[in-house]
This record gives sequence, C-alpha cells and structure tokens, in this order.
Amino acid sequence: MNKTIAINIEEPPPLSLYVHFPWCTKKCPYCDFNSHQLSDRTLPESQYLTALLADFSSSVELIKGRTIASIFFGGGTPSLISGVGIQKIISEIYRQVSVDKNAEITLEANPGVSEILQLKRFREAGVNRLSVGVQSFSDANLKRLGRIHTGKDALKAIEKANDIFDNVNIDIMYGLPEQSLENLSEDISILVRTNVKHCSVYQLTIEPQTLFYRHRPDTPDDESCWAMEKLIKEMMALYGYDQYEISAYAKNGFESVHNNNYWKFGDYLGIGAGAHSKISFGNRVIRMEKAKSPQTYMNKAGDGNALAGCYQVPHHDLPGEFMMNALRLKDGFKLDLFSQRTGLDLDYVMPSIQKAKDNNLVIVKKNSLRPTDYGYAFLNSLIGYFI
Repeated sequence: MNKTIAINIEEPPPLSLYVHFPWCTKKCPYCDFNSHQLSDRTLPESQYLTALLADFSSSVELIKGRTIASIFFGGGTPSLISGVGIQKIISEIYRQVSVDKNAEITLEANPGVSEILQLKRFREAGVNRLSVGVQSFSDANLKRLGRIHTGKDALKAIEKANDIFDNVNIDIMYGLPEQSLENLSEDISILVRTNVKHCSVYQLTIEPQTLFYRHRPDTPDDESCWAMEKLIKEMMALYGYDQYEISAYAKNGFESVHNNNYWKFGDYLGIGAGAHSKISFGNRVIRMEKAKSPQTYMNKAGDGNALAGCYQVPHHDLPGEFMMNALRLKDGFKLDLFSQRTGLDLDYVMPSIQKAKDNNLVIVKKNSLRPTDYGYAFLNSLIGYFI
C-alpha cells in the first residue's frame, strides 16, 4: 500500500483564486482562522495590497495557461479594504491571467456601518457575490458570540446587499451558548424571509487556540444539536432552499461555484497571509502555505519569499483528501471524478467503497456515488473508510 504508485492527472481541474485579508475590527472568541484584531494603529491597506500583488505576480507561473473560474476574498474581514483597493486587486488579476467571463467573485463582509457604505463600490469593483457574516439575528446570541453588530444592523446590511447584488449569502450559526430550539427557529424564520440566494449554516464548534476553548461556554448537547439540524433542514426546504452540501443551502442555480470547486477537489491558488493553495500537475498534487503572520508576510512577499511551506501530497493520502471533500456533497459525485482529480485508478479505492456500501453508508448507481442519509448523518465515520 505504501509503495510509490504512478499518478496521471490528464486534465487539470477547475481553478479558483482565494485572497486572504487577515484583520478584523474584533477577534471573535470562537474563531480559529488566521485573523488578527486591529489595534489603534491605522489599517496598513497600502502595504498589504502591495504585498498581495507581489505575491500574486510571483505565483502566476504555477497557473500559467489556466483560467480562473472563481475569486473569493475571505478573512478576517476583507470588507475593511476600500472599494478602490478591491478594484486594484481585481484589475491586476484580470491583467495577468485568464479569468472566466462568468467568474463568481465573492467578498465576505460584516454588517458594520462602514462596510455597508462600501457595498456599491465593491460591486463597481467587480464583486458579484456578497457573503454577510450574520451568525444570528438575536442580540443576546450575538453578544455571547462576541459580535459587534446587532440583529437590526444585520437586517439593514442584508437589505442593502440585496439591492446591490443579485447573489447574496448569509452565514448563520447554531448550537450557540444557551440557544434553544425556539430561538433557532426565530433565526431561521428571519433568514428565509430575507430571500437571499444562498445560506451557509454552521454548527458552533469549539476549536483549540480560541478563547472559547480556554473558557468553554455552556452549549447545547448533541441531542439538542441534532434536533436543531433537523429543524434547519425542514425550514430551509419549505422556503425553497436546497441543501447541496453539508452546511450549504441555495436557491436553484445559486450554488457557490467557489465552494463547489473545493468539494469536488478542484485547484485553488491562495494569496495573502496564511493562505493555502492546492495545485495539480500531471504526476503530482502539491499544497502550499504562505507566511501566517501579517507583518512577516508583508515583509517577505515583495521579494517573492512569502511561501512558508510546500509539499507534494503522498499518493496514499489522496483518496482521503478527495473523499473528505466530495462526500460533503448531498448528491455525491460521478465515480470517474475520483480518477480525474487524484490521477489514481478507481480500483485503488473500490475495496473501501464496497465496505462503506455494505454498511449502508453510500449508494453506488451506474457511474455515481452518494452518501445515504445514514452516511450523511455520520460523515466523519464514512470518511474514515478512506483515510
């Protein structure tokens, strides 16, 4: 099993670009992303934009001849960057590489007043999809989560976003400290009435290196969270939102291009502090990470030295990495996608697929595989068959 096996990726997969912005007005106690609370000093926008553009220019050779299908500005809080700054980045991307004429360009925003004032400028800069980090419409929930906006702020931001963008996503969390089923129902009721095109619904998880990990709040038990998840699925379906991924719901035709590319084990180039990349070549898949510290990143990017790590994914890790993503999709995937994305023959994982099938975790029909409801409910156990 551990001997070297030839990898043959005949066609490179779709390519996305991720741009990371590492600062927030306030660091949330549950967040384990590479984000840093701004101090009193001014946001170093100009310096960071210079670093981003240098990073991108030095990375272009990796994706030479390929077309970018989606761009995602994540963070942190990228909406803290000015519209002019976002436009500068997008213009430079279009100047240096091929970008699909229908490319999905997403920017994450918080419901703050300054961000709302910038929305029109973001749209003019080329952003065509906005993702609003609401988390809850309940002021009590928001306070417990350490958020600095109110439920009223969130609704104002969504209303403004819907006026400017045809494609708006809302992030909502459940399993929150002291949250009841009734409280969650109120949140989802408000969410669906906004009529946004896409919703990302995440269960709060307590991650190491967070304030909540050090001072753990009282969160609902597993049985309560299971009931919450069931309620979410029922209410979202009632209002025409299809669950296409474990934590994503969309109106018909508004599934996220960028996120779907992740779940289908596509490629992505990451620029920015701590950004990750996955790039496929004919005989290998490589992963890279940029310097995590914003100051270190800015110091090194100008010289083309922002890379903090790079390695080739071992062939025996590829099935687990592929399945960890693809099995999140509600409808599963075409079996030949496995070989297209990993360069491995399907026979390599057929024994594991058969075991999962025998245990009622997956359904295999013709050239497709999808999790059963049982497999979807116990996704980590299912993924374990391939690791």
